[in-house]
Amino acid sequence: MILARSSNGRTTVSGTVYLGSSPSLAADTICTYFSRWIQFESQVWYSYKVKKLKKISYEEVVSFFEKEHPIDETSVHFAGNYWAMKHLEWANDVAKGVWSLCELDSDDIFGIVFSRHTAEDSENILVDEEGMTLRNAVAYLKSHEREYAEQNPDCWSKIMYWQDKPFTPVLLSTKPTPNKGSRSNVNSELGSLFHQDGLHRLIRWGLDGRFEEEAYSKGEKLTAFISGQL
Repeated sequence: MILARSSNGRTTVSGTVYLGSSPSLAADTICTYFSRWIQFESQVWYSYKVKKLKKISYEEVVSFFEKEHPIDETSVHFAGNYWAMKHLEWANDVAKGVWSLCELDSDDIFGIVFSRHTAEDSENILVDEEGMTLRNAVAYLKSHEREYAEQNPDCWSKIMYWQDKPFTPVLLSTKPTPNKGSRSNVNSELGSLFHQDGLHRLIRWGLDGRFEEEAYSKGEKLTAFISGQL
């Protein structure tokens, strides 16, 4: 990847991908790997590359979500699950029903952008309305782990629940959901994949080093249901 600064002082990005001399490898790569460049008003370009496994329907996404998060009015998690489901509905509306099951690489995972998140049963803010990448959330909690765990036991218990658990798919979107409260105020210039569900597990696995490039390249891979065009 080549970075160049234009005459007006803003940064642009260009790059070349070499697929090698094998026609079959080149064809497979073209068919399965998708790169996306997104230009924001600030003229900063972000890229991500995901391995698109297949297109899926919104109904399949809902079925997966409801297995993990039953919308049960008698559950203590009812409110959280209900609103998570609403955010999926809104993401689906923005994407016009387009969803894909994808495999993520290490950089994509650390670049996932979280919208506003307060610790359960409190107003303590982990992620403010500006938003925060997983990389920055992990860095923050590494330096404030004991303090955060003591002040936010419910949130921390959800984070700890995922320790040593196998990877399960997370839910993302290619755009923030507009006009839907404080979570819509996330800065879209922070990245190009936006969290819809899976914050606690992503943080836990990030804290455990499972997304670091060397470890991740040798282990299991994280998949995601992603709404929007890729």
